[in-house]
This record gives sequence, structure tokens and C-alpha cells, in this order.
Amino acid sequence: MAFRSAWWIFLAALVATGVPARAEKPVEIKYSRQELEGKWRARIRSFLDKGVIPIIDLESSLKRLDGEGYLAAAIEVMDELGVALIAFDGYQAKKKNKKQKGHRWGYYIHEIVNAHPDRFILAANGGTSKNWRHQKPNFISQMEDHVRGGQYPIMGEFDFRHYMSNRMCKENRTDRETDIPLDGEQGRRLFELSAETGVAFVIHHEPEDHALNALEKMLAAYPKAQVIVAHFGQIRHPERERQFGPDLVRRLLSTYPNLHYDLSTGYPGRIYCKGNLDTVIWQRDGGSQRGELAPAYKAVLTAFSERFVAGTDYGGGRPPLPRFLRDRLKNLRLIMRDLPDTAKRDIGYRNAWKLLTGKPWGGAKKTETPPAAVVENKTAASPYGGVISDGHGHFKGKNADPDGTIKAMDRNNIDVVLLWVKSQDGWTDDDTLEFSGKYPGRVAPGIAFQNFGWTSQKKGFIKKVREKAKSGKFKALGEVSVRGKIGGNQNAPPDSPRLKDVLDISAEYRLPVTFHHNPYSRSGGKYERTDEYRTFIEETLTHSPKAQVIWAHWCGQSTPEDAKKLLTRFPNLTCELAWLHKPLDYVATRLVDENKQFVEGWKKVIEDFQTTSSSAWIHRQNLRTLLTMTNGPEKFAPHSVG
Repeated sequence: MAFRSAWWIFLAALVATGVPARAEKPVEIKYSRQELEGKWRARIRSFLDKGVIPIIDLESSLKRLDGEGYLAAAIEVMDELGVALIAFDGYQAKKKNKKQKGHRWGYYIHEIVNAHPDRFILAANGGTSKNWRHQKPNFISQMEDHVRGGQYPIMGEFDFRHYMSNRMCKENRTDRETDIPLDGEQGRRLFELSAETGVAFVIHHEPEDHALNALEKMLAAYPKAQVIVAHFGQIRHPERERQFGPDLVRRLLSTYPNLHYDLSTGYPGRIYCKGNLDTVIWQRDGGSQRGELAPAYKAVLTAFSERFVAGTDYGGGRPPLPRFLRDRLKNLRLIMRDLPDTAKRDIGYRNAWKLLTGKPWGGAKKTETPPAAVVENKTAASPYGGVISDGHGHFKGKNADPDGTIKAMDRNNIDVVLLWVKSQDGWTDDDTLEFSGKYPGRVAPGIAFQNFGWTSQKKGFIKKVREKAKSGKFKALGEVSVRGKIGGNQNAPPDSPRLKDVLDISAEYRLPVTFHHNPYSRSGGKYERTDEYRTFIEETLTHSPKAQVIWAHWCGQSTPEDAKKLLTRFPNLTCELAWLHKPLDYVATRLVDENKQFVEGWKKVIEDFQTTSSSAWIHRQNLRTLLTMTNGPEKFAPHSVG
């Protein structure tokens, strides 16, 4: 009894002095840094060899309960979506008793790194706890000791200026509303720690005017500290964040080589709880946003691509990790979609690799071209596993299943679909707009032409099309049938004045237009191209060089020789690859044969024109054929076509 009493007195003394009593036993990483980097490199290369630009997530955190509940399923999602590595910062351990005070260093991330060293990266305990927010020296002292021990390749996320999240705002919770001076004691010690050890750290620092001034002061004072500012372009209170913009970002990145940003940011059209748009990097359409980068921000991401990294911002209170990863990866891929290939690779993994290891990604040129096995063994090409943008999708009126479509897109790794209603039987263009609003960035609404208004060549229909195009709400025109399926009834004269009207609308409002024109007659199982082919070229394609024309079904089932001539002659022409999956007896010409081998000549055409405006978008029904196709182009860049 005497011994027990003395023990409790000792514990009480520890609590009184603020020294933490551990709730978890320390866990050592059982791999050397060299061994870990080798495993990281091998996993990154495994995606590159499949033609996928891998993602390294440098900003996420994981609680033990979330990990135990979701990690197994999340691993499968990582493989599916091309997530090579996730750097998780940890949470403090549970209390052993209610009286326990001070930060209790958590070791759960150590456990999952030991279990999956090729997938997860050890980040220090995150600066989001009460001990950090209340500026208790106990937390930062432990941070310094642990990081100096050499096990941690990255630190963060640390709250400095932090607004309430959307969820907290709606719940009127202010517990994460913080304004810790970046140039105060905690900020100074964190910058000094990074400068001393070379370990980068992530901060949450809303770009209010005063916060930006403090950031610039610290970047100048600690040039060796590697700083990653989270949530690039996330502006929730514009009245407080007046300085932030592309010009300021350019100046900061040009002046301070130790500054980086992560792209764990809001999706197009996301509204902060007070009613403002959440993020400014997206193109504005009046009071809304579309799933395209604003030109000024696209230019910044392109010019300074070596200073941006990927992040998903997983943490406590979020949806289950597998679902969360799917949503955030769609947003990341959407941000990266229209950037040059070099920028995509910088943001996806190269910059993160350099921050984690202190070394540039080595052997890039060798590993980022199609793998040697594909070039040397032309019968065993690696399947493409990257994101696909579907440039040819339809809903058949009342039979449409919008939510089911999104689920199917998720299963097939399709980020966005260009969608037109077909026949408008119970579904209108307005319904397509509503659907795109429900899933921002996933659905590009098109003005539909497969209806009676077009087939009857009504001037009134064209007038309505022009009005819809002028509204700025739609992204494309199509599918405009000239000659439809063999024996079909969607035909229009290839020299119709209405076709020229459509091209004028495309040029005026910068909307791509997809034409369906398969000018073949069929007799006895044989196909013969009619004069409509030449008529369409001379009367329609020559009408407006400013119209962006997508000619469906490999330019009307052209031969590879004719496709090459067309693509050379018309820089505004795109050959689309839908119907790749069709049976051999359904089409006049083929891209691939029954053995999924490219028909002679087509491989060279795709190689030569893959990176021009003639790059193809893939129809959703082609996926299984395309992803398993062998004897593919030796210089094939699947990201261009996908």
C-alpha cells in the first residue's frame, strides 16, 4: 500500500509540472532511410511503367481508429487511382487518465509505416492539437527532439491562421479558429528546426494580408527552411485576403526559393459556409465556376511547376478514407489535367520526392518514357492505368441514370464526361445542366443535337442553340449527325447551311463541336465511301478555321492515310476514337483487329498527332479494349489521348 501511494504521488507530480505521461510505447522504424527511399522509388516506378503519373500526398493525417477501420480498403484505392505514397502526420495518444496533461506523442503512423513501408511516409505529430493551438512549449519541444532524431522526412500540418472548416462553420464551432503569429515563438522555432535539419514542414496559413506579411518576413529570415503552404488559392474571406492573387504568388515564388504550395484545395463551385466561393483558381462563369483553371493561375502553375506538390488533406472528421481519396484525387487530376506533361510530373511526384529526400528525382528520362518491355516486346504492352476524360457521352432521356453514371465513372477512373442528351425523351439540356451542377467538375454539359429540331433542319432550333451557347453555361455542341449509322435516320445534308451555322456558333463562343458523319454505303457486307465524304470536307470543314471540330469515330472511319491528310490540313480538327469496341461487321474501317492489334498505319498516325489539337478523347465503351490493347504505339503518350 505504501508503494502504491508513492507511485500515485509521483504521477501527480508529473502532471503538475506538465511533463507528459506516455499513453503509447515508443515505436522505432525498422527500416533505414536508404531502405525506405528504395521502396518509395520502386513503387513510383511501378506506376510510371504503366503510363500513370503517380501522386505523392504530402498533406494528410490519420487517427488510429480511422486507420484501423479504413486502411485496408484505402490501399486498394491507392493502387487504383495512382496514389504512390501518402505522408501521414499523427495524432497524440489517448490519455491514460483524465488528469493527464501535456502532449502525448502518438506512434500509430510508425506502426503503419513498418507494416507498409512502400506506401506510407512518417510525418511528425501534426500541429492541430490544443497544446499547439494554446502555444504550450511542451509540444514544440517534443517536436524538436523527435525530428532531430532523424526519423521524420516531413513535418506538419501546423495551424497558424486557420478559419473554421465548412463543417465547423455550419455547426458554429470555433475550436479550430486560430491566429498564431507565424513570426512568433512557435513559428520561429519551427523555421529554425527546418533550417537546421532540412526537413520540410506544412503550414495552414490563410492568406490574410497580415498573415502574408508575416510569411514573407519568415521566408526571408530563414532561407534554408523548406515551407509548404497548404490549400493554394483557397480564399474564404475575400475582404480579409485582398493581397493574394497570381501576381503576388509570382513575386513570392520568384523571390523565395524555399516557398512551396500544396494543391489540397477546393473543387470548382464549392461554397464556403458564409456564401463565398471557396477557391479562386477556377475559371469563373458569372457567379459560378467551371472545372477549368483560370488562365492566370494555370500560367503560374505552369511557370512555377517545380514549387507545387499534391495533397488531399485527410484528417479527423472527414468521410471514410477510401471515399475521401476518390473525391480528392478527382480534384487533383482536374487541376493537373490541362497542364503540360512536365508540370504534371513535377506536381505529382518529382517535387515531393525532392522535399522528402533532398535529391531530385533520378533517372527520370529513362523511366518516364514508355517502358523498355513495351518497345521491345510489341505484343505485350502494359495496360494504361491513368485517368481518362470521356469526350463522347449520351443520356437516353427517361432511361438515364445520373448517379449510376458517376459510380460507373469512378469504377473506370474517368474524371469527366462530355455529355449530351439523346432524343431528349424525358430529359432536356436544362437537366444536363442540373446534373453537372450536382457533380461539379465531373460533367461537362453539352447542347444536344440528336433530336427532331436538328433532323428536321429547323431555323428555330439553331436560334435556340445560339441562345444556349451565348449563356456561357454549356461546354460543347453535339453530337451533330450528318450521316448516322448505316441505315439510320439521323442524316442531314453534308452541305447544309445549318451545318455552317453550327460552325459559326462554335467559333464565336469557343465551343467544340462533335460531328457524326460516316459517309459509307453498304451492299452485300461491303462498304463503299460516297461523295458525301468530300462534300463534308470541302463544304463544312473549310467553312471556319476558328471552329474546334471533333469528328467522331476516327474522323468518320477514315483510313489512316486520309486521317493523316485531314489532321495535317486542319489544325482545328480532332479525330475521336469512339466505336473502337464495335464488332468487325459494323464499321467500314477499323482501328484495331479482333486480336486487339492496331491496324497497319493507325499506330503511326496516333504517334504523330497525339500531342496536337488532334489528340483523341476516349469513349467510355472503349475502355476495356483500349486498356488491354497490345502492339500499341512505341512512342505512345497515353496521357495525351486519355
